[in-house]
Amino acid sequence: MNDWVGFLSGHPNSKTPNLDKLAKDSVPFANTHCPSPMCGLSRASSIRIILEFIKIHNG
Repeated sequence: MNDWVGFLSGHPNSKTPNLDKLAKDSVPFANTHCPSPMCGLSRASSIRIILEFIKIHNG
């Protein structure tokens, strides 16, 4: 994610109300790194983390 979005104190002209709402109810990580330069592999890695989180919290 670029640092120009609103909740990351980005550019004052950028309007990102949906991301701002999501960040307000979440834990944003401002210093993250992509595990792979290819979008598909990064998406698969992120989805796996989300599924593990759901599995842990839902039993």
